[in-house]
Amino acid sequence: MTITEQLKNSRERVEEILKGNREARDDDLALYFDYLVRYAGIDRQLLAIIYKQIRGRDVPEFKSLSRLRRKIQSEGLYPGTRQLRRQEEEKEVREYIGGESG
Repeated sequence: MTITEQLKNSRERVEEILKGNREARDDDLALYFDYLVRYAGIDRQLLAIIYKQIRGRDVPEFKSLSRLRRKIQSEGLYPGTRQLRRQEEEKEVREYIGGESG
């Protein structure tokens, strides 16, 4: 499946959820959990317990934590494995290209 097909498929699924789940219209976590139950086969009761535990505490939104991680890593701290691999590949390409011109 191409990325375009995946996006179209995901959009159709999200629209289906939003059509029937009013809570998901205002709550990304509710949307995500509903998606997991419907399309990933995750147990609804398990997610309900987790959802109630998360919503009952002072826990930042997932997307806020994601933004903070990206911000910290953009400052050069704690790079992820994929980022390190990409940097190594870029270094190899630069060395290869630099070796050709010399």
